[in-house]
Amino acid sequence: MFDCYYLLHAMLLLLSDAWDWVIDGGSTESGLITY
Repeated sequence: MFDCYYLLHAMLLLLSDAWDWVIDGGSTESGLITY
């Protein structure tokens, strides 16, 4: 079973990563090395 909370959390993480990538100007390197 897959809890909706975890699904929502994963989606929010993906959205925040994508938003950071857009703010950085779409640089692949900064998108991959964020942590």
